[in-house]
Amino acid sequence: MICFSYCQNKADAEDCLQEVFIRAMSKASEIKKHPAPDKWLFVTAKFISLEKLRAYKKTYRNELNIIDFEAILKNETFENDLSERQYTETDIIILRNDILKKLNKKEQELYILRYIEKSSVENISERLKISYSNTTTRLSRLKAKILKSINEVYRNENEKFK
Repeated sequence: MICFSYCQNKADAEDCLQEVFIRAMSKASEIKKHPAPDKWLFVTAKFISLEKLRAYKKTYRNELNIIDFEAILKNETFENDLSERQYTETDIIILRNDILKKLNKKEQELYILRYIEKSSVENISERLKISYSNTTTRLSRLKAKILKSINEVYRNENEKFK
C-alpha cells in the first residue's frame, strides 16, 4: 500500500515491493534482531518508492516534449491529451504536481476545475462567480503560465544533463 501511494502505478509499486523483499531477504539475520521489523519494512518501502520516483522524474523530465504541451494546451482536455500521447499516469501526476507547485491558490483552483474535473467555462464562471470573459482570460493566462513553467523545468533539467 505504501509503495502504491508513492508510485501511483500498480506495476511500479509491485517493482518496489519486490525490491523491499529482496532487501529484507538479504538482511534477514539483521531484521530478526531489529526491535521493530515491521517499521523497518515500512521505512524501506517508503525509501525505495521515493528512490524510484526520483529516478523516474529525472528520466521523465529529460524526455518532455514541449511541442506536445504547446499543442495540447490549445485544447481544453490537457491531461486527457497527455495520456493519448503516450504519457503514463505517473508522468501526468508528476507533471501535475510540478505545475500546481508553481501556481497560486486561485490558479490551482482554476487548473483543478478545468483540467482535472473537466468543467466547462460556463460552469467555472458560475462556481467562481466571475464573468465568462473573465474566466476565459484567466484560463488563457493559466495556459501561458503552465507552458512557461514546463519550459523552465525542461530547459533546466536538460542543461544539467549536457
